[in-house]
Amino acid sequence: MTDIFGRQRALGARIRARRREAGVKQAALAAVVGKAQSWVSRLERGAAPLEFGQLEAMAKVLGCSAADLLPPPASSPAPPRWKNRDFVVLSSVHLSEDSAREVVGGAIRERLAAGAQIYPVVSARDADGEMVFATEWKADLTTRADLVEQLTTFMTHQSHRVTGVVGVTISSGALPYLDWVNTQTASD
Repeated sequence: MTDIFGRQRALGARIRARRREAGVKQAALAAVVGKAQSWVSRLERGAAPLEFGQLEAMAKVLGCSAADLLPPPASSPAPPRWKNRDFVVLSSVHLSEDSAREVVGGAIRERLAAGAQIYPVVSARDADGEMVFATEWKADLTTRADLVEQLTTFMTHQSHRVTGVVGVTISSGALPYLDWVNTQTASD
């Protein structure tokens, strides 16, 4: 996002520098655009609005083009190495901690996931009109998006006793962490 106030201050500073270089007083510059000297003072501090026609008139008095007074374009941030959709947290629910550990250990050994968190949860379900609460184990595995199908197949293998799997796309993250996830997972 562009810092509009920073750009306005930069424009004001460039106008001030050019005005001083040209030996033009604030009052003379103000007269050209039909404004008070105090407006030019505020403009040079980045605190007054400026129309393009005013910029052109000032540039003419200052012996330059309007483009010469504009600050250089804000630099674009470096393109990210990773797109948001490149990584996923795949969550699975297990009937036991041992099942969660078995799935997580196998997925990491097979390089289908970089790492995981395992923790107990209380799940709630409607079973034929009655609420059923059960303590289960949840495993959140971090992986690359291109491995989701393979990891889901691995996790739902019948011997793993997984009761549910859902994936959530990672919308942001620290680049060193995402680099680590990428290096820890399979690349064929």
